[in-house]
Parts: sequence; structure tokens; C-alpha cells
Amino acid sequence: MTRIALIIISCTLLLFSGCIGIESSMKINENGSGTVLLKYKVSQLLVSMGQTETEGEKQVPLPLTEEDFRQTIEKAPGLTLLSINQEETESDVLIRAEIAFTDMESLSKSEVFADMPISFRNNGNNYIFSQLLTEGSEEMTEEQRQAMEDFFQGYELAFIITAPRKIVNYNRGELSQDQRTLTYNITMLQLLELTERTELTLSW
Repeated sequence: MTRIALIIISCTLLLFSGCIGIESSMKINENGSGTVLLKYKVSQLLVSMGQTETEGEKQVPLPLTEEDFRQTIEKAPGLTLLSINQEETESDVLIRAEIAFTDMESLSKSEVFADMPISFRNNGNNYIFSQLLTEGSEEMTEEQRQAMEDFFQGYELAFIITAPRKIVNYNRGELSQDQRTLTYNITMLQLLELTERTELTLSW
């Protein structure tokens, strides 16, 4: 087996380094409660891998079916599943789910955000929201990069966060005209190319 094949197999075993595309649209209220609309597609290959377990743990911790999603939310205090829809194509499973949360801590502790945890705090002047994007990966060779580009083509992550007031500071993404909504997009390849711990941070 070639080195590139090994890299591809290893990557498919990681939550956000496999054939996954995610859009997270979060609306935050003044008291820290809110809603999050998740739209994600997962390759059928990864779904089949996620149906097996290794040493009692699922290889893919994302909820991969409507039933899995309902069970995940039921185990998370402070979260309510408002709606969910699942569709399948020949290549992907498509899931759309809307969740209400009572506070950021409840959302961060859920399995859905286990690998990209959220923090929320007040420094006395502003509310600060942060979400981990990656802990960082080893730098790839050009050969590895080309293989990853071919393998993960068409999969990306999109984060859309609407704050209760105007956003006064942020470290990446673009602000809406009313300065209350931040949008940040990153492809799977770009995520894999990050070699250092990276967070999405904004404050209002």
C-alpha cells in the first residue's frame, strides 16, 4: 500500500478530516441561548465505516442517521431538537437538523461539537465566542497535498454566526452589512493545511 493510500485511510477515520461537508448557522440571543441549524453531507463510504466500532468507540463520532441524531440530542441536557431531515444520494448522506440550546456550555458539551468545542465568556466589556477549528496537522508534501485535493474535492465547512448585537472584533471571515452576522468558509484541504491550533473568534 502506498504512503498516500495510508494517509487517505487515516484521514477518513478523523471526524473533520474525512469526506464531510458541514454548514453551521448559529443565532445567539443576549442571554447566551439560541439555535443552530446544521446541514452536513457525509460520504456513503464514511457512513459505512461509522457503522462499525473499535474498542467500544464509533470510528465516526458524528450522528450519521436521523435516529443517531435524535439519540445524541436526547443525551444532552439543555438541547432540544426542533427539526431534522435526512436524504440520501448515491454518494452522500445529507442531514439537516435544527437545535435549540439554553446556553453555550450545553451546546459545547454535546457530542455534535465534541471535536470542535465552543467557548463563550464575558470579559466585562464584551461577550467573546470562540470555536476550535483544528489542533493543527503535520505539514504535507506536494504529493500528499495533491492527493488530499483530489480526495476531498467538493467538501468544505461553513460557519455562519449571528450575534444579538453588532460584532466589534473577529479574527477571520466576513461581516454582513448590519455587522451582526459573521460568515467563514474553509475547504477540507485548507483545514488540513493548517499546521497550528486555529480558532474562529468573535466578540460583541
